[in-house]
Amino acid sequence: MTFLLLEGRTAQAREECLKLIVRNPNATHWQAQLNGLDASLGKMDVAIRNLRKLSRQQPDALIDLAQLEALAGHRDEALRILLPLERSYQSGKHLMIEFARVYAALGDEPNTVKWLERSMDAREMPAIYMHVSPAFAKMQDTPEFHRLKKRMNLDW
Repeated sequence: MTFLLLEGRTAQAREECLKLIVRNPNATHWQAQLNGLDASLGKMDVAIRNLRKLSRQQPDALIDLAQLEALAGHRDEALRILLPLERSYQSGKHLMIEFARVYAALGDEPNTVKWLERSMDAREMPAIYMHVSPAFAKMQDTPEFHRLKKRMNLDW
C-alpha cells in the first residue's frame, strides 16, 4: 500500500486498505489509514469525523487526527491534540516520523526537521521514504530538507 501512495495511486491504495480491514477489523491502524486516504480523496470532513470517533476507542489514532486537523487548517485543534502526545513520545506508541508529518501539515519546518532527525537517528524504517513522501512535498526544495536528504544519501 505504501508504494501505491508514493506513486500517487491513492484510490487503489484505499481499495487495498479496505481489504486489510476486512481481514482484520480490529486493526485500528488500517482504519486510521483509511481515513487519511479518504481525506486525500477529498473527504476531509468525513475522515476527521471518523477519526474523532475512532480515537475515543483507540487513542493511537490521535496522531492521525492531529495530522488531518492540520491539513484541514485547524491549527489550534491539531496542536491541542499533538502537544500532549509530543510530551509523552518516549512511550513508543508513535513513530517520530508521525510527529514530523503533523508538523509538516502545520507548515512548521523547524519542528518537522527536528522530528525527521530524531526519526533518522532512531533508524525508523519510514524515514527512508521522506524524499518521496507527499507529507513532505512542500519542503523538498528547502536547504534543511536537502541537508537531511544528503545525510541519508537520498540526494539524487
